[in-house]
Amino acid sequence: MFFNRKNIRRILEGKKTATRRKTGRWRLGNHSIRTTLFEKGLARIEIFRKYQQKLGDMTEEDARKEGVNSLEEFKQLWISLYGSWNPEEVVWVYEFKLIPGSIRIPPGHCRLCGSARLIGHYGISELAFSECLDCGAIYSSQGDLCSPSPFCYNSQ
Repeated sequence: MFFNRKNIRRILEGKKTATRRKTGRWRLGNHSIRTTLFEKGLARIEIFRKYQQKLGDMTEEDARKEGVNSLEEFKQLWISLYGSWNPEEVVWVYEFKLIPGSIRIPPGHCRLCGSARLIGHYGISELAFSECLDCGAIYSSQGDLCSPSPFCYNSQ
C-alpha cells in the first residue's frame, strides 16, 4: 500500500491507523507500506477492516485515526490530494495496524519515514546533528533520534 513520507512517519509512530481511498482494490490481510512501486517495503501493516463511507459522515475520531488532529485538517489534506471535498462522495476506508517487528529501515535512512534524504549539519569541525529532508526528524551526531530539538547533541 502506498503512502507519502509524512504518512509513513505517522504509521510508524502509531498515529495513523486508517486511510481513505477512492479505490477498493486493497484486501484484508498483510501489506507492505512504501512510497513507490519499486521501493522495498519499509514495514508491514495488517488491514483488519474495510468498508465504504461518505466523506461527510466522517467524525473527529475518524480524522484522528487518519493521523491528523481534526476533521478540518483532514478536509484540507484531502483537498490537497484530490482537489476538492464532496461530502456526498463515497470512499473506501481501510483500518490497519502496524505489524510488530516488521519495520525494515535500511542503515543511513530516516528511522521515522524511511527516507534516504538526510543532511548533516556541522559544528566547528564535526557533525553536530542530521536532519531528514522529508519528515524533519532530527538525529544527534551519535544517531539518536532527538526531534524536534536540533540541540539535543549537547545533552548527555
